[in-house]
Amino acid sequence: MAPHTPKQLYYSCNIPLATNGPMYLGKRRPDGLLVEKEMGVDGVEHPKPREADWLKAVIWKSIAVIGIDVSPHHYNPEESVENLYLNVDNLNMPLQFHSSHFDLINSRLIAGGIDRNRWHGYMRDMLRCLRGGGWCQMAEIDFNAQSDNGTLTDGHALRQWSEKYRQAMSRFKNPEAPRRLGHWMRNAGFTDVEERMIPLPMCGWSDNQREFDIGIANQENVRLLLGSLALYPFTELLGMTITEFHVLVAQARAEATNPALKVKKTALDYSFAPRSIHNGL
Repeated sequence: MAPHTPKQLYYSCNIPLATNGPMYLGKRRPDGLLVEKEMGVDGVEHPKPREADWLKAVIWKSIAVIGIDVSPHHYNPEESVENLYLNVDNLNMPLQFHSSHFDLINSRLIAGGIDRNRWHGYMRDMLRCLRGGGWCQMAEIDFNAQSDNGTLTDGHALRQWSEKYRQAMSRFKNPEAPRRLGHWMRNAGFTDVEERMIPLPMCGWSDNQREFDIGIANQENVRLLLGSLALYPFTELLGMTITEFHVLVAQARAEATNPALKVKKTALDYSFAPRSIHNGL
């Protein structure tokens, strides 16, 4: 475990830490600290870092960053910094950090791994590990495909993919978790919880230039996740043959790149939760 320093940050995610910037761009904390890709943790603006170097640009040596993942395969020493400590752990077990250990907890894209009965305990663990006045950030993706113009029907492969994913994951996980984070955080004792739902276009169809660019950048992500995210649950849990699986995925991929359908691979749910000082924590 990292030595104690004046500031402790904790990141829990299933994506490479060293190649992804903070999820909460432009959100200002009550103390004025900006959590933003272009800003240092001291709130002073710095040149926008290369995508693979965001940690070097926003984390100073006075801050220890602890990253948790279920697998060590993402670690690349060349993209790391000396105050980053990457650990392998199972988030379905209680967090092993002592109380009031972190100033910031960032938890993102873990809904596919958290057991459905673990969420309330996970929220309480994060609250316990935060110092008084600390800050918690959570981000998850709702994988229910939607159409901005209503042209996506139950007969489309993307809608079938979404329903099968929900059906398979519901056996052990909670696919509704992304839309319930705010409620769970409040129940756990977090205060001043804020939520944002952000559409993620699957391809470049939007008239808004920013959303169009997001869709273009997101195409490859969507192509990959339609296969990788569904392979095990569809074939092992639902009993689909590998041929049936590949046919459905191919059709879903074709629909995802069709601008006429205006499909959104879902909304990204951001939750911000400053923690008040709690007695006994």
